[in-house]
Amino acid sequence: MIMIVEKTLLKILNDKKPTSRVPVWLMRQAGRYLPEYREVRKNFKNFLEFCFTPEAAAEVTIQPLRRFDLDAAIIFSDILTIPYALGVEVNFKQGEGPHLEITNTEERINQLEMVKIKDLEKVFTTIKLVKKELDSNYPGKTLIGFAGSPWTIACYMVQGVSDQKFGKVKVFAEENPYVFQKLIDKIIEATVFYLKEQIKSGADVIKLFDSWAGVLSGTEYQRWVIEPNKKIIKKVREEFEQIKIIGFPRNSGEQLYKEYATQTGVDCLSISDDISLLQAKDNIKDKVIQGNFNNLLLATSKKDIKQEVEKILRITHGRPYIFNLNHGVVPETPIENVQELIENIRNFRI
Repeated sequence: MIMIVEKTLLKILNDKKPTSRVPVWLMRQAGRYLPEYREVRKNFKNFLEFCFTPEAAAEVTIQPLRRFDLDAAIIFSDILTIPYALGVEVNFKQGEGPHLEITNTEERINQLEMVKIKDLEKVFTTIKLVKKELDSNYPGKTLIGFAGSPWTIACYMVQGVSDQKFGKVKVFAEENPYVFQKLIDKIIEATVFYLKEQIKSGADVIKLFDSWAGVLSGTEYQRWVIEPNKKIIKKVREEFEQIKIIGFPRNSGEQLYKEYATQTGVDCLSISDDISLLQAKDNIKDKVIQGNFNNLLLATSKKDIKQEVEKILRITHGRPYIFNLNHGVVPETPIENVQELIENIRNFRI
């Protein structure tokens, strides 16, 4: 007789009701703060080669579950697999982050096609490997797939590098809205395919990362953040009606978070720490809330972790909440701090 083990994170997304066990996972939980991750990483000079090697990517996806009592694995990959698959040159430079071929002419945008789809298929193989491992050894864990949202992907493609304000992108979108819309539409189409294939391969939940949503406001936010995410979610659900979707429009601020949550169709809103959980609890209705714990606090202050965990769990008590960070685990984070965080979540009693 096969025993069915409940997946707490998936249950809270399905029911949108609080669970007795608060689910927890961490953005960038597979990463450089883990020595076992660094052991695998050193075998690859090229970061995308690492992402496109299924056995290695599956191994580092599972690594955090061996150490910590987490409720989910998030597939190890990168949001820039989409521009790469569209034929854009993507490089990761040590200490500098991603460098992309600049894509800012109508001619170049018209040329974008999924010419490297075989590399994306390696991500789907990774998901299948992880799913098999979870089913065998971690049956209560949820598998999360993901993609970058169109605005964020377009930021990297037009700017070429990471930037805190993406001024060149905003100017380009304002001066060439028709051309920029073409780029967004190409990214939407590629992302819908990518997410559908992740679901077919075994992802229980998907997450959309709009890391640079917070640089926009007003009508620009509506056009370039809300509408593209809304289109992706609608198209994915045409085939996978029941799939649960987490949205992360980072640093959007109270009002825009609310509009994003209301209009896009996400089941869960992941928030950074630019608004308080009290604001989110009062203003974002009928959604699961995720996140807000400061990743730099996790990296630097073991003694303050318990106090902050208790504060967050008291605020969110009585409503559906997934414990997570405001952004990813930073490489300098001590392993014992992560363990302290999770133990305090598990031991908390109201």
